[in-house]
Amino acid sequence: MAEVYRAEQDLTGGISRPVAVKVIRPEYSESNDFREMFLDEARTACTLSHPNIVHIYEVGETDDGQLFMAMELVSGETLATVNRTLRSTDERFSDEALFSIGILCCSALDAVHQLKVEGGVANLVH
Repeated sequence: MAEVYRAEQDLTGGISRPVAVKVIRPEYSESNDFREMFLDEARTACTLSHPNIVHIYEVGETDDGQLFMAMELVSGETLATVNRTLRSTDERFSDEALFSIGILCCSALDAVHQLKVEGGVANLVH
């Protein structure tokens, strides 16, 4: 429902930082349901602070109605790219690496699932 781009966010005093900008796709921007899902994701992400979840810097809307989130850009290769590179040399992720990746992902998901809201937990499912 969205595309992610690398960009530079200009701050005060000539300071800038690299960010990832998630933009709702044009074909979904007219749908109130998709817009609300995008904003729900932004609301949730803005309330989380976890080392395995990117920080949201800004949420907004362009003049032509495109919703966006500017978020922390994590440098490095995607797991898909690393996996393709390994497979090209007949290698694979070690069991230890896979377990570590799984544990880190589960830790982030646990933080999302434990998110507290007024009246209890948020009951989010990812």
